[in-house]
Amino acid sequence: MLPSILERAHEAACGVKERREEQRQFQRKLQEKIEKRKERRRRRKEEKRRREKLEEEAERWSKARSLREYIREVRSRAEREELAPQKRKEVEEWLEWAEAHADRVDPLSDGLPTLE
Repeated sequence: MLPSILERAHEAACGVKERREEQRQFQRKLQEKIEKRKERRRRRKEEKRRREKLEEEAERWSKARSLREYIREVRSRAEREELAPQKRKEVEEWLEWAEAHADRVDPLSDGLPTLE
C-alpha cells in the first residue's frame, strides 16, 4: 500500500509542477501581449507627434515663404521710389529686421528635418 501512496503523491507533485509551469507560461504570454500593446501605443503616439510636427513645420515654411515674397515686394518698391535718406534708412532697417524674422519662422533655416 505504501508504494501506491507514494506513487499517488509523486503523481500529485508532478501535477502541481505541471500546473505551475503552465501558469508561468500563461503569465509570460500575458506579459508579452501587454508589452506588445504598450509598444503599439508608443508607436502610434510617436507617429502622431511626427505628423503634427511635419504639419506645423510646413505651415511655418509656407509663412516664411509668404513673408519673404512680401519683403521682396517692399524692397522692389523701395528701390523704384525716390525716398528721403531718413525714410530709406528706416525701410532698410525694417527690411533687415523682416528678413531676420522670416529666418526665425522658417524651420529650414536650422537645416533639414530628421525623425528626431
